Amino acid sequence: LDTSPLRHADLLLLSGICYKHPNNPDGFIGELCAKLIATVRGGGNVLLPVYPSGLVYDLLECLVKYLEDVGLANIPLYFVSPVADASLAFSNIFGEWLCPAKQEKMYHPEPPFNLVEAVKTNRLQYFPNVHGKLNHSFRTPCVVFAGHPSLRFGDAVHFMEMWGGSSQNTVILTEPDFSTAETLAPFQPLAMKAVYCPVDTRLGFRHVNPMLVNELKPDRVVMPDVYAYPPPTNAHRADLCLDTENIPCSGISRGEVLDVAMQCPYHRAMLAPELAERSCLHELRPGLGVASVSGCLLSHNNRYFVVCRDKQDLDSFYSPNKPCSRPSQSRAEMSDGQGEAMEISKPSQSSLFPIFMTTPSIRLDLCTQQTRTWGQVSPDILVQSLSQQGISSCQKESSGSGWIINVKGQAVIL
Repeated sequence: LDTSPLRHADLLLLSGICYKHPNNPDGFIGELCAKLIATVRGGGNVLLPVYPSGLVYDLLECLVKYLEDVGLANIPLYFVSPVADASLAFSNIFGEWLCPAKQEKMYHPEPPFNLVEAVKTNRLQYFPNVHGKLNHSFRTPCVVFAGHPSLRFGDAVHFMEMWGGSSQNTVILTEPDFSTAETLAPFQPLAMKAVYCPVDTRLGFRHVNPMLVNELKPDRVVMPDVYAYPPPTNAHRADLCLDTENIPCSGISRGEVLDVAMQCPYHRAMLAPELAERSCLHELRPGLGVASVSGCLLSHNNRYFVVCRDKQDLDSFYSPNKPCSRPSQSRAEMSDGQGEAMEISKPSQSSLFPIFMTTPSIRLDLCTQQTRTWGQVSPDILVQSLSQQGISSCQKESSGSGWIINVKGQAVIL
């Protein structure tokens, strides 16, 4: 997990954490395999209510290899879903979302999941529903993957009704978002064995707590209020909640609106060399000057870049080492420092000049180590600066919303 874009954030929104049970997917996979083997060796069938994509690929790959290792390669695996065919085909083309080991296979080329051979040898068979071709090739004992994990609809309901009366059979629940009692409630009394093995690959508190304290170090964290204390099913587990003593946190409940004050007057940005060359610096006093900048504002991973507005080819600002889809873009002209939209793009690591910017004011900090401001200016300092430039006939008068400076003899009003 690359945490560099999230470090030292003013505000970090934290959600999607595995908090209802210990985060140990490898351990639950081992328990799942053990229960499955014990069932099929006893002549029973195993049902796994799953979604038709995602975790099912890993489970299928794991069981194909595990059954072969224990000498049960003759046990058929059935994948029943209206989108089973498309799902298995999709598993071979979305390598950019997989771990590096599986991504490497796609460049050989090899399928990232070792399911093609299992399909060819009929160890893994897939069907759109429980009718038709499944009836002709179905044999037991077997392992069935079907939806829906809630057991409220889908083909899994058919298998629950068919196998629920025998203690030889087993249903293994792997989705962490559904509790065992609520999921199995419509099928009670249930004779078949039920095993809860939540395979949850989300980050757990044992990962998040040290990451927040030692790496991310945000100024403030906003999180669901349930993260502040252990879940009711594991009330004694202090490690299943967020460490709020060392991290400034604010809890938020469902439907609640939270007002967050952001103290961030300036944002650091990088100014393209060609824009720095074109800028005309006007010195207010030694070490302080102002310049007008007109360009395109690019943003990536909380970093800002100002490039030439007339530059037609922005692809050079995309990193050559990492593919990135081009985002939708809008243009902001910063001629007066009041950009209202940002053109978002992925910049390269080219030599750029650092600046600091804010809306509506922009402070430029070029490599010459000169501080340059743009925005609200004190009228007294402005009159003094004009006087140093030889413009001494200035009169300052207050208006309803600011100041008016009248330069006599020049027909100029600021």
